[in-house]
Amino acid sequence: MPSRTRTVSKTIVNGFAVSFIGTSNESWYGGESITSRTDRCDDFVGNRLGANPLFIEKRLMNVNPINSPIFGSSANRKQYVNYIGSYWRSLPSGHPQLPGGLPTMANAMSQLYAKTNPNRSEVSIPAFIAELRDLPRTVKDIGSLLISVKTGKVSTHELAKANIVWKFGVAPLIGDVRKLLNFSAAVEGRLKELERLRSHSGLKRRLDFKSESVQHRYYSYIDTSLGAFVTGWNNQRCERKMWGSIRWMPTDPGFALTSSSDMRKLASDAIGGISKWGALEAAWAILPWSWLIDWYANVGDFLAGANNTIPVVAVDPCIMRTTVTTNALVRDANDAFVTGGGGQSIYVTKERYVTRPLAPSASIPILSGSQWSILASLAVLRSRSAQ
Repeated sequence: MPSRTRTVSKTIVNGFAVSFIGTSNESWYGGESITSRTDRCDDFVGNRLGANPLFIEKRLMNVNPINSPIFGSSANRKQYVNYIGSYWRSLPSGHPQLPGGLPTMANAMSQLYAKTNPNRSEVSIPAFIAELRDLPRTVKDIGSLLISVKTGKVSTHELAKANIVWKFGVAPLIGDVRKLLNFSAAVEGRLKELERLRSHSGLKRRLDFKSESVQHRYYSYIDTSLGAFVTGWNNQRCERKMWGSIRWMPTDPGFALTSSSDMRKLASDAIGGISKWGALEAAWAILPWSWLIDWYANVGDFLAGANNTIPVVAVDPCIMRTTVTTNALVRDANDAFVTGGGGQSIYVTKERYVTRPLAPSASIPILSGSQWSILASLAVLRSRSAQ
């Protein structure tokens, strides 16, 4: 497919800043053209109905020009007239560094497949049954902790153990029970998805990821061309949003003829993970330390996304990302006889990535507070056992 780039821009003519030294020596600044807006679009032609990579970039600048009366000494007179300061003529070319809380493109693709696949399970009944064997030990650990709390002698070891019991025993059990109580509603929802799956256009799904943002406030020099310190506070905010879209199509021509009773069974089995592929997912879930591997690799998501109990194929999977950086500059009280200089700049990028086929991948994530608490608890338990 041939690619193309389209651009459009708008310019304004800068005013001037002038310094008169004596009667004959003059220094002039300004008069040049300044780009106040640019729009750029990189896309492809020849595949109108398909998914294509896309990059859109927009820059917009709204500035209150600097003006002043004639100031300075009789030997060195100065003046600003509709002048755009040097700060606005040297804006950063990109976005500031973000915390990095959003998934990588490979992990986002895996999550898109895993969380939209019509075969995905809501609660793995095989895994739930297998984990019930740990229930007596969980109850015992909770009882021991309650006795320690009652006596007022709770050790660091017991707190660490309680955190692990909650994260891997109690919380997942409560979550699974809630899902089982809502099993009928989940089956009805999946039936609607399967009905859409066998429509002419297939099952279209969208997955929103968490957004991330960062804010900064710093002191900036707007202009120092004439020796007057035109300064202000810049309030910068950058926000990034990310989402994915995908369309699932059945590969079995007979799927469209599936009876209502068979469709309901398919929905019920998918919700409960009752299939050969569901058993594989359950085996991975109950495998020791598989949760730690999933922090750094997408094995769990890969297994869920590749589930093909109902034969389906993913069409046009895409990951989209929009990032907006805003700089709002507010003048301070320095050299108050000089007016203007503040303003706002907006920089926007919009990206679409057409994802590759689903495959396992690995990355180094930024761990959350909950994940760090698990590692810390394990370290405490490990150090105690080593003594």
